[in-house]
Amino acid sequence: MTVENQAPSVVESIANDLQLSPADLEELVRRAPTADELPRLLEALGISARDLARVEPMVGANLERVCTLCKSKPECNRDLASGASAEHYQEYCLNASRTWSWSTTSPKMMALIGMLRALNAP
Repeated sequence: MTVENQAPSVVESIANDLQLSPADLEELVRRAPTADELPRLLEALGISARDLARVEPMVGANLERVCTLCKSKPECNRDLASGASAEHYQEYCLNASRTWSWSTTSPKMMALIGMLRALNAP
């Protein structure tokens, strides 16, 4: 899809369907987005991306959207490679406030995270 070739109303409609702003949609299309780091980060935090998508698909989709637009991929990939993600992701990750809040403020999310971790226990 080329955003430049679309009428503004079409871009806005697609963006609304995806719960994005038109600017975010244009950025996603321009960047050929990937959120390859997200499943690896979630795994480092003891969470299965597949289980998260199954249990809370909108949460997973939002985390993926934010990860796709992130400009800190070099730092993220460095920490993923060294095994230091769980210790340092809060310093640069745009999803840090979402994942951190799970463990500090939301009993519902804590229960969800506990369930996801239990599903993935050996």
